[in-house]
Amino acid sequence: MKRKESPKEPRNYLLIAKWTLGIGIACIIISPIIFTCHTASERWNFINTGPIGDTIGGLTAPIIGLISAILLFLALRAQLDGNKAANTALITQLESDDLTHLYSNIKQSIDQFTYTPKTYTSNDSHDDTNAPKNSTNELKAAEAIYALIDNFYCDMCALDDRAIGANPKLTELISILELLKFTLDRIEQSTIPNKEAILTLTKHQFKYRINPRLSLEDDALDKYFCPSCNKEHGLPDDVAKLVRELQNRTSI
Repeated sequence: MKRKESPKEPRNYLLIAKWTLGIGIACIIISPIIFTCHTASERWNFINTGPIGDTIGGLTAPIIGLISAILLFLALRAQLDGNKAANTALITQLESDDLTHLYSNIKQSIDQFTYTPKTYTSNDSHDDTNAPKNSTNELKAAEAIYALIDNFYCDMCALDDRAIGANPKLTELISILELLKFTLDRIEQSTIPNKEAILTLTKHQFKYRINPRLSLEDDALDKYFCPSCNKEHGLPDDVAKLVRELQNRTSI
């Protein structure tokens, strides 16, 4: 891959401008001596060309004009590069703020996640005489997510998309997972200086606050046949695929 050349810093243009101005001043100072001294060739003898001031002014005017043009070009070039650097810094800052906002949304969504877990009167959750009951103890954040996933494994048979859409807590959790994936995509494509810090913080939200119950067993994402209800249990295929991708990308 061809390496992108970095623009010259303004101080380099300032150094060139100083040298150009110094050489120009030196040429202007010594020009009267050069143009009025006797030379071996009459072609370079300007003594009889008219008033000496007009002669020197006419001869040095192109030099002064050229130096002025060079200095003006260097000044405009330095200003252009300065504007580019400021624009790049602004874009980087806006991108950093955007990614920080995405991370904050993920953290806030997890912090505000609530769930009232179901409890059972016996060890058999599928016993019709011992139906699950909602507890009065409402959980929040990581504890709520853990309890929701735990109840999902114990109480819900393998659901299709329509059944998942009817459960607001499941859709809320899936929304958080999709937002996590989107944020990881954005961070990995970014070139901001604090990229690694935001990436680590985002990974930790999934690794330590959502994934613990999902990784409790080696086959936690696989569907299994439940002999008690004679149906399959487990996460739907698309949700399991999303979770596996997040587990791989967060080095779990």
